[in-house]
Amino acid sequence: MRSLHSAAHNIALYRYGLLAAVFLVIAALTCGVRSGAELTQESLDGIVVALSVWKVLGLILRETLCVLALLLAAMHPFGCALCAVLLVGKAFAVGYSWGWWMAKFGWIGIFSLVLTMVPQGLISLGAYAYGGCVTSYAALRIHPITRREYFRLLMIILILQGIAVFLRCIGCAWAGA
Repeated sequence: MRSLHSAAHNIALYRYGLLAAVFLVIAALTCGVRSGAELTQESLDGIVVALSVWKVLGLILRETLCVLALLLAAMHPFGCALCAVLLVGKAFAVGYSWGWWMAKFGWIGIFSLVLTMVPQGLISLGAYAYGGCVTSYAALRIHPITRREYFRLLMIILILQGIAVFLRCIGCAWAGA
């Protein structure tokens, strides 16, 4: 009950930032899905879904850099714009991969999309949306939080991004098999 009260308090505290984040996510996500679904068959055949150690390490490194960008964004008032750019970029990339996935695999790939790629995208975008709101509020000095709370938030976001990378790897392995 205490955690529900805390969650409701955070939603009430960051309601305007969360509404803006949801709007940005939906706009970029739909644009990405449409762009990914409109690829030609030649370009779809040229892309292979395969796992390699380097691709996984690249994904982990990219997510770590995005979390570090949130840390930098909290230090300057223009960090709010950096959070918005990060959120829009991630939402477009997730939407593009969903659209590409459906264009490449069609109805055969719907199970792997729904069971791995959609949860991966929602976990990733949800973590960045909340982290971006907290970072933006801290950057604009609307609601400053302590360093300990902020680093704890960044660690939680990094853990959630690790789970998202794991789900993406499962989806790629499922589609590659």
